[in-house]
Amino acid sequence: MFSALWAFSRHALVPFLFRDFSQFIIDTGKSSTHGFSQLSRRHCLHSFIRAVTAHGFFFHGIGKPGITAFRNTIVAAHRAHLQQRDASNCLSRGYLTDAGGRVWLGSAMVYEFESRAALDDFFRDEPYCTNGIYQKIDIYDWQRG
Repeated sequence: MFSALWAFSRHALVPFLFRDFSQFIIDTGKSSTHGFSQLSRRHCLHSFIRAVTAHGFFFHGIGKPGITAFRNTIVAAHRAHLQQRDASNCLSRGYLTDAGGRVWLGSAMVYEFESRAALDDFFRDEPYCTNGIYQKIDIYDWQRG
């Protein structure tokens, strides 16, 4: 007997049919499930488990006035740090600028982690945070919808 659950993958609502977590079939409306590679099956199972267990967080960092030039010297380290979690936890991230695109105003990011403590651990070593270029950081609970 199969159980059915609907869960969000990274890009779509996917119906999951499974006997248990070690053996599952993904029903995407196709007549056969043989077209899925082991990698995509693993990715979908990982997305399913994360969707069930992860909490969403919206990170909004407001940059200090006049910090753009210094920010530009550490942006590569900042991006390298964030890229560690792009595939597994990041749903969206980007920077905020003035209307002309020249002055950096801050950051906006959406991540999913098991807990707020896990999010805090990830940002503890983040270069913008450790170099103090944010005048204020707000972190909100975020939900898909």
